[in-house]
Amino acid sequence: MSFAQANRGGKLRVLEGERVRLRPVEDRDIPQLMEWEKDADIVRWAGKKFETVEDARDWHLRPTLQHRTFAIELYDGRLIGEIEVLNITWKTGTAEMRVFIGEKDLWDRGLGEDAIHTLVNAYFTMTALQEVFLRVDEDNIRARRCYQKVGFKAEARLTAKWEDGSMRTLLLMRLRKADQSRSGSR
Repeated sequence: MSFAQANRGGKLRVLEGERVRLRPVEDRDIPQLMEWEKDADIVRWAGKKFETVEDARDWHLRPTLQHRTFAIELYDGRLIGEIEVLNITWKTGTAEMRVFIGEKDLWDRGLGEDAIHTLVNAYFTMTALQEVFLRVDEDNIRARRCYQKVGFKAEARLTAKWEDGSMRTLLLMRLRKADQSRSGSR
């Protein structure tokens, strides 16, 4: 059975971390995901992805070989964010990752770190991916600290024009499967 399929029905797997569960996004999640995209703090760090509900449904509910999106939920079933692997290039074994915790009362509690560990470990264990990279605003100290705890290393800086027209410095960070194995990540 491949990573992308469960035992029946060809559904994406549910991945269980220590504190969070990663599961396929469901139609019932779309309103909450769209609501978070209206939050200025979340948009500041994660950007805005969708203008319409239809665009969000198309992206989240129709995974491809190049992208998979998971809802992040607590074990009590509360939806708290999303994590995705995109720009997957199977030939080179690379992919990009994006993550956010939408429930601000749960920021700084290690839940994003657990979600990232869970997703990266699953992909490194069950697929041919060899490295995962991400882009993060240099000023997003909370996110940078989280990524560093998981093992991501900053490799490059670039200045880019953001959606609001401001110039921001982005860090390109990368985690290699080989580095994660040597560091003894959980």
